[in-house]
Amino acid sequence: MTASLPLTWINALFEKFERFYGQDFVRKWNISNVDAMKQEWAEGLARFEGETLRMAVEYCRENVAKPPSLPEFIIICKDQRPLAMHQPFLTDMRKFEKTPHGMKMMEEIKKMLKNKTVEHG
Repeated sequence: MTASLPLTWINALFEKFERFYGQDFVRKWNISNVDAMKQEWAEGLARFEGETLRMAVEYCRENVAKPPSLPEFIIICKDQRPLAMHQPFLTDMRKFEKTPHGMKMMEEIKKMLKNKTVEHG
């Protein structure tokens, strides 16, 4: 059996999309087998935790003008994963990965510290 999210999550996701995409969303999913389509989304999104899905929905609401397809939403979810999943050097410097992005971030942090532009909470 393929892993999948609970259909209640998919129903909630679609209700959210319907609220902020309106008729564009309703027209997009005017298909004969909505249950099978929802099951496909549940399986396609099974690798993502709730926080990633929440962040992806927020991103869509603020930045995506048309309702995304499943492949488009998967890409958005991948991009919205929590920062610690993408940048382990922030959570444990012993695991610092010398990626171009990581090195650039470290240079920016060093500049801020050198210029004392970091605000204290």
